[in-house]
Amino acid sequence: MRKMLYTLFITFLLLSACSADKSADKEEEIIRTMAQYFEEVDNRFFEVAYPVRIEDEDYYKVTVSGVLDNGKKDLIDVFAVNPDCSKRFFYNSDTDQFEQFHTSPLYACKTSPDGRWRIESVGMHLDGPSGLHALLEMRIVDLSTGNTEWSDASYLLNHFIWSDDSRFVAAQNSGRQWIATRVIDTNDFSVISLPGIDDVIKAYTEVGKPDENNPMPMFKALRWLDQRIINIDLEWSVASGMVVVGEYTYDVIDKTMHVLSINEEQRG
Repeated sequence: MRKMLYTLFITFLLLSACSADKSADKEEEIIRTMAQYFEEVDNRFFEVAYPVRIEDEDYYKVTVSGVLDNGKKDLIDVFAVNPDCSKRFFYNSDTDQFEQFHTSPLYACKTSPDGRWRIESVGMHLDGPSGLHALLEMRIVDLSTGNTEWSDASYLLNHFIWSDDSRFVAAQNSGRQWIATRVIDTNDFSVISLPGIDDVIKAYTEVGKPDENNPMPMFKALRWLDQRIINIDLEWSVASGMVVVGEYTYDVIDKTMHVLSINEEQRG
């Protein structure tokens, strides 16, 4: 049904084009350009308007929204793209201005298996320390009401994995030199912190300690093994130039960790 809605909506946009500057082929190109940045594209509305004026040039304005069960839409982000798709801007609501970005964002999105919830990346902003445009927020939306039930700050990349019963979702957030994962319990939207470097070292004291200057911690969710046990891949840098790599499982209800493997390797 959602795929049909997406197809019908694009068809409406194409049929409504009525000028050379707003031709069917151009609108289709603009939508394809922006759709590549979104997961679950069939759950997204792409509304194109023309023109919006930026730096004395005319741009296509693209409003991207999520599809809700009640037929309404929740705003994901607003963009502007020039006619040859070589320049892209996002709308900064704080400054009421469009800002150019050069990164290739991926607005992650995963609907729960029971269709009740959707966890998604929303918005962009300029990260001061890195000078890069990053994702602004990740949130869980109730698809029946459109209410945001949980949200937190995001960064460069997100990755989401639901448990089969839709109770838990692993929310992964990545920077240039780190990956962090936490689990959200949709029963009460509490956040479950997964074991980190200190927890692994406490269990395996012979493992090398992280480089104080650049530990590069990478804790990635691989899969749910059942409705309560998640599989995590781990890695961090050691001062000697080695890296610790391994894998563990974690029971998010009993709060117990089982390390499947742990080793030190030479990299690069």
